[in-house]
Amino acid sequence: MKGVTLQTFEKLAGHGYGVITLDKRNEGRLINNKGTLGRAIVSVFKDVGEMLGIGDKTRARRRAEALNVFRQMLQSRYGEANANKALRYAGLDKAKRLDAHSARRALDAALSARYQSRVATSNQKQKFMTPKVGENPSDKFLSVLSSLKPPQTLENLSDQVRREYNLRLSYEVASLTGLGLKRLTDDRIQEVARRTLKDVLSMESRGVLSEARSVRNELSREWKGLLVAICRKSGPGDIVRHLTTIQQKARLGAKLESNADDDAGGDFFSEYMSSTFIKALRMMRSEHPEMMRKLMSRVLDDQGALKAVYLAAWDRMGDTVSSVSPTSIQFTNRMVCDIADMVKILTSTLGVHGDTLEKNELRMETDTVKPSLRKEALALFDQARLSQLNGVRDIVKSYVARYEGLQTDDGLPGWYSAEALEQFERDVWSKARQLGMDVAAVLGDLELALRSFDDASPELKERLVAAMNGMRAGFEMAGQLHDDPVFGALDPKDHWRLFMGGNPQNTPGAGKWMLEHNGQGTLAGMQNAFLDMLNQVRSNAPLDAQWLQRIQTIGSRNTFRNEELSNTYKDSLKQMDLDGTVAIGIRETARVPMGFRNSFTDLNLRRDTQLTPAGRQELLDLQKNDPWFERITETDVGFKLHFATKTADECRQRADQILALHENDMAQAQTDDDKIAIIARTTQALYRSHVFMDGNTRTTVFAAMNGLLVKAGLSPSILPEPKAAAGFSSKEFAQEIIKGQQAFKALARQQSPQEPPQDS
Repeated sequence: MKGVTLQTFEKLAGHGYGVITLDKRNEGRLINNKGTLGRAIVSVFKDVGEMLGIGDKTRARRRAEALNVFRQMLQSRYGEANANKALRYAGLDKAKRLDAHSARRALDAALSARYQSRVATSNQKQKFMTPKVGENPSDKFLSVLSSLKPPQTLENLSDQVRREYNLRLSYEVASLTGLGLKRLTDDRIQEVARRTLKDVLSMESRGVLSEARSVRNELSREWKGLLVAICRKSGPGDIVRHLTTIQQKARLGAKLESNADDDAGGDFFSEYMSSTFIKALRMMRSEHPEMMRKLMSRVLDDQGALKAVYLAAWDRMGDTVSSVSPTSIQFTNRMVCDIADMVKILTSTLGVHGDTLEKNELRMETDTVKPSLRKEALALFDQARLSQLNGVRDIVKSYVARYEGLQTDDGLPGWYSAEALEQFERDVWSKARQLGMDVAAVLGDLELALRSFDDASPELKERLVAAMNGMRAGFEMAGQLHDDPVFGALDPKDHWRLFMGGNPQNTPGAGKWMLEHNGQGTLAGMQNAFLDMLNQVRSNAPLDAQWLQRIQTIGSRNTFRNEELSNTYKDSLKQMDLDGTVAIGIRETARVPMGFRNSFTDLNLRRDTQLTPAGRQELLDLQKNDPWFERITETDVGFKLHFATKTADECRQRADQILALHENDMAQAQTDDDKIAIIARTTQALYRSHVFMDGNTRTTVFAAMNGLLVKAGLSPSILPEPKAAAGFSSKEFAQEIIKGQQAFKALARQQSPQEPPQDS
């Protein structure tokens, strides 16, 4: 019934007598049908007449409906168990009508039952708290400690952890019980206590506990600020401002409080928001008690600013055109969810303002707002929504400003370095943290912002897009390999080591952005190719020439050779190449070709690190016995293999022959050493054939070799020197694979958690 609340029944029950019923003339309102003793006697005869089927046949229905509305509202406000207890106490559990005296008794009993429930829940919860000074821990708390992995002791808990755990458990239980609306079992509280303590310990180990607590407090204060603004009938601007800050704080809190293997959404996010909101309600009761009675009606006000903002967000929910940034879409969806969740929590805590929770939610969605207010709310909401993109655009502005006018000794722009790419990644993480947004959404905004950013050169834009693609591919790789039985033990921040040689414990200057700097697009290409290769191996796809070509194609798509591409960035070229045709030609030459080669090619090896005497002799023997090799050129510092001109079909056939021989040999292998020797020979045969014009190392050594190792049930390998696949003998290369396996295992044993780059 519209406008009917428990306060309505309290007023009607104020005289202590009379029957509360629907008005005969207007069944949309309640009345107290009180009268004199004579009227009461007449009322008895009317009751008898109704039983006999004569008289006012609608009166019994109207009284029954009034009683039914009262029961529903009592259950919604005080919880089903508390309300039913109160109804039995007042004799209304089986009654057919509601008199004022019984209504008053039921209201008082429900309030008392809820208070008793809160006291009982508080006592129940206390058993799971840390003990006070001088007291022994309870058996319930000890069971929480022992249920953790590894089990904990009270002595191991710092004072900060104890305080934070007690505080969080208190709010979690209050949130789940609706401040006394329902009771929790001991098993349920223990489950909540275990999860809470586990989260607090995790935050302490990651060094974010103090910051996470601070964010929770800020979020509760912002919720309270929103509720105060609603009660004071503030305009849409204040409502949008509070909700925007709530989004930012909630997302930051979720990032701080969730582990790398947690989903910071779903139940986690719902519980996080509700527990901070419960604290805000407690603050409201303490600081603004006069506002609590009208809070629900103000939230659901048909002409309120909150409803106007909610409708504005609904209007933009389906706005997913390309000009709308990912963070703007995320902002819109979150705004709708936050307001809807607030209505749910308020309804479960304070009771419905109307008929049911569902009708409260529907009431928010029903457009009753004046056109002028709706227009104002929509404009303010759009302004806040679009500001998400403007915030991200600052990353590009600061990046351009940082390197504007700078040049390297080679005449290259200042942004052309691995260090600049590292700084870019730090800027992205920092902005995501500031906005409380997912990094993936910020990257989507950045790409959109770059299109309309005139102060950045096309070369810089392309470089940043390639870097963003590398970051996205990194997120995808981290997600897919998180639970992988082999690669899951490797920290995602070390995934790049699978694509670059060297000792993982000592590789000066190495890093994923050096990898990207040496070949634009390489970081994204190699991560994507490695994942696809692994999926093919795990699905038992044939490991043939098609499999090899697939790796090369994915790994080389939109990638460039550094030396040629960097020439197009030099001012000296731009000054003479006014129309850009020369740069375009150089750029196409720098692009890594995809697919099997259809011409001749060569391979250079350094004598000092990439060639051994035994390996040199094997290569000389190959030149004599295998027409695939045209000639060898030797110098004081180098050794160049010249491969004969071959068609793509010939290269495909050679790859098929090598991999078919591999499968045949592996079927005969008896030991792990046998398998490694076969994989070494296969990898060398493929690499020394150079069946691709470019991208042979990334395809054959970094990806295919590890695929063959995984399929054989062996550890992956991070090779000290990838070109050992050509310049070492087969036996020496097998030993290099073993060294690389040891390096992989040593790196995986570190088990360090994934962390974003630190802000500069």
